[in-house]
Amino acid sequence: MICKPRLDDDLCWDILFADCDYLWPLQGSNFHSSRREKYGNIFKTHLLGKPLIRVTGAENVRKILLGEHHLVSTQWPQSTQIILGSNTLVNSIGELHRHKRKIMAKVFSHPALESYIPRIQEAVSWELHGWCREPGSISMFSSAKALTFRIAARILLGLSLGEKQFKELARVFEQLVENLFSLPLDIPFSGLRKVCICLSDAHPDHACCSLQLLPH
Repeated sequence: MICKPRLDDDLCWDILFADCDYLWPLQGSNFHSSRREKYGNIFKTHLLGKPLIRVTGAENVRKILLGEHHLVSTQWPQSTQIILGSNTLVNSIGELHRHKRKIMAKVFSHPALESYIPRIQEAVSWELHGWCREPGSISMFSSAKALTFRIAARILLGLSLGEKQFKELARVFEQLVENLFSLPLDIPFSGLRKVCICLSDAHPDHACCSLQLLPH
């Protein structure tokens, strides 16, 4: 839940250091438990360039979930909004979000999933033959990720790509996923800058490519 910042002493320290607690496991799971012990089940902190309220407890969470669109609204980190673009499902709210979600649900309905099976089998078979042709051992984790992306690209998106194009698109997608939740700073070596560079190569008209410095 995003809220207006209250610049008291504790929040000022959170703005400076809370992101570091998430990015570096200095406190691990103790980060939130220590905050709960000090402030209770509802407290204000800061994450990924945004002030927020941390809520714990079944009753509190239930009130939020049932109050979507009139008590609270969903909001993703600014980096996610920039990278994915304004027309995506996650960046839509209210009736527009429900309309898009209804359309997307058809893609993952039982009849649709059953119709994908022959093409999924074909993609898996093609990938397995490629693994068998590789000399020596293969990295199972990276190979499984490549197979999953190949299935999504071919079956869900209907893309017909050459192997070189596919590998380049997979590289861009992996960079996007790794930096989807990052500080909204378009500066050298930042996660957002890495994604922008990849997107500028794959999609020069993407809004992320024209960024210079994002407002906080």
